[in-house]
Amino acid sequence: MPSAESIASAIASFAQRPAFVGRDYLVTYEDLVQLADSPEIAAVRMGGVRVIVVLPDGVHAFLTHLLLFLKGAIHVPLSIRSPCERVAAVAAAVKPHLFMTTRALAARYRAVCPIDCKIVVLDDREPDAAAVGRSVSAGLASGTHGIVAEPTTIRYIIFTSGSMGEPKGVCLSASNIVAAAEMNVRELGLLPGRRSLVGVPHFDYYGLIQVYSHVLSGACVVSGGALMFPSDIERGLASATTDLVTVPFALKHIVRQVRKHNLSSFASLQVITCSSDILTDECLQEVFALHPAVRVFDIYGLTEAGRSCFKEITQDSLGQRTLGTPAQGVRLSLIGESAVDGVGEITIEGPNVMLGYFRGIEGEHVVLKHYAQMRTGDLGQRASDGAIKLLGRIGHMINIRGHKVHPAEIERAALAVEGVVDALASRFNKEGGAQIRLELVCMGQRSVIEREVLLALRRTLPPALVPTDIVHRDSLERTEIGSKLRRQAVVQPDD
Repeated sequence: MPSAESIASAIASFAQRPAFVGRDYLVTYEDLVQLADSPEIAAVRMGGVRVIVVLPDGVHAFLTHLLLFLKGAIHVPLSIRSPCERVAAVAAAVKPHLFMTTRALAARYRAVCPIDCKIVVLDDREPDAAAVGRSVSAGLASGTHGIVAEPTTIRYIIFTSGSMGEPKGVCLSASNIVAAAEMNVRELGLLPGRRSLVGVPHFDYYGLIQVYSHVLSGACVVSGGALMFPSDIERGLASATTDLVTVPFALKHIVRQVRKHNLSSFASLQVITCSSDILTDECLQEVFALHPAVRVFDIYGLTEAGRSCFKEITQDSLGQRTLGTPAQGVRLSLIGESAVDGVGEITIEGPNVMLGYFRGIEGEHVVLKHYAQMRTGDLGQRASDGAIKLLGRIGHMINIRGHKVHPAEIERAALAVEGVVDALASRFNKEGGAQIRLELVCMGQRSVIEREVLLALRRTLPPALVPTDIVHRDSLERTEIGSKLRRQAVVQPDD
């Protein structure tokens, strides 16, 4: 069974190769070995110690998560943009022993931490990676005195956004994490010397798994941040970067910036991996137009069951929207599969499936509801060759006056319009009748883009399913569940 020891032994085998590259920091595998073997860290015992981690992406987050994992702690990662109310609710539920954050964020969250929780402040002004390592080591060593916690297999409790209802704490074991990392290594062919520009945050499962899969393979994580500005994209891609790890709406923005500013470093990429949302054919066509030789992988999964299916998309396979091949050890099935159209709920089994959902703390024990099989809540359809196509979320089909459509179909058409960065379709009631709202994130003149979106939708949808309310947003909240788009928590009844 995969375990944390495989991560520790991997670190020791890659010598002076770079493990992490940030704006001002370079961390080698030798640095990681020295840090893990230092007297301060060697003496620390953190089995079962619960630690809320609120750190910006970068060297602090990379080292903190890795060391906590190796020492047996239970991480509870949260976004640095988390409102105080969310942090307070999570802290009240998990009863953390430690709260690790930066100086600026500690001032914001100190009041919402439990009285018996020690706040460990990491100085974000250290001059080099060695100083960062010493700071993290000192924080862990000073923060664990007097704590008596029973060992546990749990390494992470990752809370979903709650946009599909109440936030859920996903409990992941060491073997869950390592199994998912091994799948990433195997399916993407990660090797020593590969350098991945990671444009997804470390508090997110998809970002965290990059840390472990790259360390396991001797590859290097290049900290990408938000990758919103051309200078960030060019800097991240220019440092011998071979891979880009991102999500579809961010990839669309990156491609637009590459084309607009003629960023030549994009052509040096070997692999692009995307997950968490709809990867449209229109975006893929732009990618291949800029870089015909790049390999593109679309990955399906969720926090509860890792990244379970990998599909390489080529210029010849555009339009074939199946989930791809399950990773080794993963089994996909359709519960309630219809004999008529092959539609059912997608279910996942495998070593990457979570231990269960967090239920609370009793003494020093984490109480959870166990799962051996994960029902995703996604609706899939089996093709004649056995492949599974993702249709959308169960219960999210919009039914208006007998016309039915999945929100993803509306969003896919909107995303094909130049200038649309993100889209979200949902149903609402107005004056006693059901109608469709479309939320858009646009780059450009909104009125012109909105008109083009409506024209595109009228060409493909019945009139009753064309949105009557278009709302422009600066951004859309996302979740790790299902198609990853924020949906209404309450499903409206059919007409």
